[in-house]
Amino acid sequence: MVTNPYEVLDLFLRKNKYYFNKRELQLQLEAHPNYPSVRSFTDILDFYRVEHIAATVPEESFDQLPNRWLAVVSPKGFRQIALVERQVDRVNLASEDGRMVLSNAEFIKQWEGVILAVEPNENTSSTWRNSSITSILGILLLLCLGGSLWIQGMGWPQMLYTLLSGLGLYFTILVLKAELGFQSAVTDKWCQINSATDCTEVITSKGSRLPMNVSLGDVALIFFLLTICTTVFIAAPAALFFPLAVASLPVVLYTFLYQWKEVKKWCTLCLGISAVLLSQFLVLYLADRSVEVFASTYLAVVALFLLLSIGWQYAKSLIREHQGFKKEAMEYSSFKKEADSFTPLLQAQRQFELSNMDHGSALIMGNPNAKFKLYAVTNPSCTHCRPTFLGYQKLLERYGDRISLILRFNISLEDSSSPTLHIAAHTVAIYKNLGPAKALKALAEWFQDQDFEAWQSKFSQPLETGAINILQQHRDWCNAQGLIFTPVSILNEHLLPPYYNMEDIYYLLEDFLPRLSTTTTEVEEVAA
Repeated sequence: MVTNPYEVLDLFLRKNKYYFNKRELQLQLEAHPNYPSVRSFTDILDFYRVEHIAATVPEESFDQLPNRWLAVVSPKGFRQIALVERQVDRVNLASEDGRMVLSNAEFIKQWEGVILAVEPNENTSSTWRNSSITSILGILLLLCLGGSLWIQGMGWPQMLYTLLSGLGLYFTILVLKAELGFQSAVTDKWCQINSATDCTEVITSKGSRLPMNVSLGDVALIFFLLTICTTVFIAAPAALFFPLAVASLPVVLYTFLYQWKEVKKWCTLCLGISAVLLSQFLVLYLADRSVEVFASTYLAVVALFLLLSIGWQYAKSLIREHQGFKKEAMEYSSFKKEADSFTPLLQAQRQFELSNMDHGSALIMGNPNAKFKLYAVTNPSCTHCRPTFLGYQKLLERYGDRISLILRFNISLEDSSSPTLHIAAHTVAIYKNLGPAKALKALAEWFQDQDFEAWQSKFSQPLETGAINILQQHRDWCNAQGLIFTPVSILNEHLLPPYYNMEDIYYLLEDFLPRLSTTTTEVEEVAA
């Protein structure tokens, strides 16, 4: 069930085949200073590089809208974000109020005309490839387990029991991924069969927790690993686990009744684990259990159980600790994105007198008459310049009509065969011959790939002595300003604070610029 705005966004992205860590998505969204406005949603989509459009449309255009989008609705007098899935004569709505089905007329009455839409992700090859590799590795693991047992001369009950443990382990890993907030296409396929299935709601509910904050997923993981390691590596008979198989029956019954009566949702992964446990019970019940088990085997199994328990608790604590660090990083990021926090920090930095300076030799990109000016110094061979320059490119892509990028190179001119000199000189030539847009594209491709021969074959230009003279003027200007290292970013005559980067500036410009190029005024004013 959807209960928070970030869950609406997560559901919307997954339905469009975009898969991100759910916990990270929540932290990113809640850390936004304008959460839960439409602006916070569009900024997060920008952060994850998801192409989108936010607009206000008239009611008469409703039939022309896509089948799935986010809307701002006011069902009970307060605004909220809702996932809209449009059918022929009705609308399926998912919001903080839950899921409901409305007629088109009923929906339009509470809809404020704001939409946020994305293109479905068609580039799922990497997701498909990762899930396929995982599936292949899982099959190979089962084959290896079966082959090992066959070589050891184990009978069919032992082999079948171990293979079932491998299948149960697969389901358990998916359960734990959902519990820890990791989304994937595989999990969605299992958990979104219909409206009655919701693995996350079942897995994260209170009924799935045991004393000492141990989850049923933790128990299942240790159990299946224990049975696999015991039968394969210790060569102990599977009949050893018959008492545990009997003890698992009440657990299976409890999980079934809990999902049916309490949560009223089904976790297909949990049902898969239950089916594996029932199958293992039947295998052991029908098999010959009159096998002598030595005390040393029991001790080895107990030692293995303790080792697995300690190992998983330590691994899980590391995962939780990592998530905690990410949460702190998100909170710090939220502070950095506050314009009220950034302004005094910027003004406390060194100030340059640049507004009345002649910048004739600089490479000026964007709007040369813009009030917001970003003075930049870069070097093609500088490692730290790569993310900074790509950040410049991203700023110009969105705010190119609102900002001016005044770019200079700070490079050595002594070695005429240096690739760094050639890239800078050819970029200056491209700027002079083909214009700022081509120069920006060429330099961005260099920082993206950093393949000198490929770059030279694609962007090489006839060079004149003027290009070298311009680079000398760039260097002289840097020396005059006392700028030795690169990259350097100066915002409206103040040096950028060292703990800020272009990704931060990308969001801060929302408050510095009077008008945005990608959203309308109406959308900016809407708050969920």
